[in-house]
Amino acid sequence: MQRMTSEEKKEFVRGCLQGQIFTSSMIPDHDWVNMVPRVFMPIAFGCLQVSVPEPEIPEEIPEDMSVDEFDRLQADKEDILDRHRELKKKLQKEIDDQIGVVWEWYSESLPRSINGYPIFMSCRIMHKEDWEEVLPILQEKQRQIDDIDL
Repeated sequence: MQRMTSEEKKEFVRGCLQGQIFTSSMIPDHDWVNMVPRVFMPIAFGCLQVSVPEPEIPEEIPEDMSVDEFDRLQADKEDILDRHRELKKKLQKEIDDQIGVVWEWYSESLPRSINGYPIFMSCRIMHKEDWEEVLPILQEKQRQIDDIDL
């Protein structure tokens, strides 16, 4: 997952403070699992899912394979498929562990909403370390705004 440059992070913070960006962190925990894929449609369509082609294990002996190789492949079929599933699970965890927040500019939202949330046909993914860097800044700036006395 690509990291943001310092300038991109500054632009993100400015956009958030100006109310121009919607993030998955704005969805309450009790709604998060159900609403994030509905708000950010690419997630519903699997944009965060790892795609690892399943190994091809022929049902009949191919012309370029010996009978012994074919028999060995058939005997190891379940082990091969188990290793494939484990690899896919490991890669998915690596990707999931890198995700900090899903976000998009409000200007990219569709002209409709779901349960009061905007709907996007695009989304951006912020690396976890970038999110950990900008979140305290956003929280501090929000605290400063909330503490304005007139």
